[in-house]
Amino acid sequence: METKEKHSWKVEEKEWYVAKSKPAWVTIPKFRFFTIAAPSRPEEKEWKAAMEVLLRFSKFIHQMPKRGFFPGGYYPYVVYPMEFEKQGDQAQLMVRQPSFVTESIARMTVTGLTSTNPHPLLQQVHMREKEDGRCIQVGVTGMEQWKEAWQALEAQAEKEGVLLSANRYRVIALNDWVKTAPEKRKMTLRRFVVESE
Repeated sequence: METKEKHSWKVEEKEWYVAKSKPAWVTIPKFRFFTIAAPSRPEEKEWKAAMEVLLRFSKFIHQMPKRGFFPGGYYPYVVYPMEFEKQGDQAQLMVRQPSFVTESIARMTVTGLTSTNPHPLLQQVHMREKEDGRCIQVGVTGMEQWKEAWQALEAQAEKEGVLLSANRYRVIALNDWVKTAPEKRKMTLRRFVVESE
């Protein structure tokens, strides 16, 4: 198989994931994700368990070539970051998947993980397509910047006459939240225009 440099979201898709310190508008196309329902508060024990299972799914697919299986359309890539979306009372963790990942590969992943490393949450992982469309985002370091970042996005949108959703937002974790102290967690805070709901 012809080898090529890994596709990296940190390089090729930096605009969508690694937000700068000032609010910026982006348009996000439709992507496939593995998702799992999660508690609305990240510090809860169940949140960590859901995150670990979701990462297991992503790593299983990422390592398929090491087990001698190359899905159709496969290309080397860097695993996408963990995302957390809150909408009203519902919350979910998500990890985007490369375009070659299909429903059949998702089912294969469930079977493979169940036989080698079973977990009660495995059956709760689903593949979904999401299209964020036009939204606004900003980079944040540490939870203390959260309120300031939220207000900065609100102010920028208001300045341009755009109404943002008050009950839906997305957080993209740019480093390992389990191993990183809260004040050093790097993230992208993304908010959605009302028309995209």
